[in-house]
Amino acid sequence: MLPMDFIKFRINRSGEQRLRIGKAIAAVCLFLALSLFSSTTSYGPGSSGYPRIDYWASMTEFYEGEFRSAATGFNRTSRIKSPEGEWIDSICHRAMLGECFYQMGQSRLALQQYDMALSLFANNPQWMLRLYMPNVLPQSFRSTRKVTWGPSSRQMVMGKTPESITIFRGRLDNFLVLQQGGTVQPAMLTPINAREIVRCLTLAIRRRTELLGVTCRLSPLTNRVVENLEQRPAVANHWTQGWVSLMLGVAKDSVGESQAAVA
Repeated sequence: MLPMDFIKFRINRSGEQRLRIGKAIAAVCLFLALSLFSSTTSYGPGSSGYPRIDYWASMTEFYEGEFRSAATGFNRTSRIKSPEGEWIDSICHRAMLGECFYQMGQSRLALQQYDMALSLFANNPQWMLRLYMPNVLPQSFRSTRKVTWGPSSRQMVMGKTPESITIFRGRLDNFLVLQQGGTVQPAMLTPINAREIVRCLTLAIRRRTELLGVTCRLSPLTNRVVENLEQRPAVANHWTQGWVSLMLGVAKDSVGESQAAVA
């Protein structure tokens, strides 16, 4: 082998080594990224939509009993800011922040957060009518135990509700706003976890009833929530009416109407 050929051979060998090392480093980085992603989304749908991935990371801390650090996380997690202030995705943050305070025995702070969560709903009661969602749900294959204390005679199949649903935000026509003044809100579609919002709303209603006791039925906010839910603000004859029934039943209990709550 001539000296020049030997030099070319060494250069090619070193280039191949760098390529192999680069591939190895890339594989390790990909593995670490996937590990981090899986660990932070064990209680959520992933990084797309609202609530964001940092919310689900705080949920992981909450379920591990780290209520103080979880509260810090829920307070700092990213969320949408609308022209009117906080948007409906903040219902999850407020309710879970209140739940952290509740678990730590700080009832007054917990009640404040539950009030803020329900106020967001009371100011946006029609939010489910803005959802773009399937009319038919796929069958859920989760194993479910039959209820022994009230077996149903209906042939019911559990459905799998989607984790992410697109919601319409803003206005299609901002011409009047430009003429009369105000904030222009461009139309856009945003993916959200509507199922988590419903869960947090139901949790907030239930906890306020526990904290306020019989005085809960005298609260103007409680009555606003009940009145809005009695309008059944969802598409008629749609599976989301089940979500409304869930929230309305808990809300009816908060005003002392136990028979209506059971119905």
